[in-house]
Amino acid sequence: MSVPPMPELPSQPARQEPKRVAVILGPGGAKAFAHVGVLKAFQQQRIPIEKVVGLEWGALVGGLYANKGQIHDVEWKLYKMEQQNLPHPKGGFFREREETFRPMEGFMADVFGKDDIGRAKVEFVCPARSVYTGVVTWQNRGAFRDAMKRCMQYPPIFKVQGSFVAGASQASEAIELLAREGYNVIILVNALGSGLPVGQAGLLDNLNSVILWQEVRRALQEASKLNVEVVNVDTSAHPAIQFEAKKELIQLGEAAGQKAASGLISKYGF
Repeated sequence: MSVPPMPELPSQPARQEPKRVAVILGPGGAKAFAHVGVLKAFQQQRIPIEKVVGLEWGALVGGLYANKGQIHDVEWKLYKMEQQNLPHPKGGFFREREETFRPMEGFMADVFGKDDIGRAKVEFVCPARSVYTGVVTWQNRGAFRDAMKRCMQYPPIFKVQGSFVAGASQASEAIELLAREGYNVIILVNALGSGLPVGQAGLLDNLNSVILWQEVRRALQEASKLNVEVVNVDTSAHPAIQFEAKKELIQLGEAAGQKAASGLISKYGF
């Protein structure tokens, strides 16, 4: 007597891993204003950002956004910086005498107060490198204003004071950190553009700073080859100390962000 075959059980749908989104806002001085536009587009398109990493001036935009989770708050606070004529640029992007971070400290106290990174609306971290040992530390606790001082100082915009300089070249390390923490949609925003940070005539006079920023660009290019979504914002027409071009840079970022958001929604189903 033959045994009738067992009926096939319906196959269980594959369990989809929840999407955890983190954004890395790259360096670039004033070019980092483009990050505001990218974040604005992502917020409009409901891209669910859980964590922000900020490199150099990307730390300021990222910190302001993470603290309250509202892009309009970021725009208002950067407008206040503009009204205070900060960070007091003198002359071109590269110059003999950089400003110290001190003129920015009053602004940081105004916009961050005593707010703590650990109580931010969106998780935040920024890298700072020891000028003595080269060791990178990730600023993920304590006062925002203290983290900004460690994470933003980088020549030629700021003359470095204290024992830390911005971890402007740490994009790859940031990606590795986020992957270890379980983020599976990592977005790297590159706002450096393809243009030289200084005119041809000034290259030899500013060789040290030029080489520094060439290495920063190379580090971003290497990071872009990793398992990461890349948003490139072409800011080539704007020098990294052109802080008065905030409006134009935000618009460039928003256009790039809208295009990127469409692709992310299609790929990940946000």
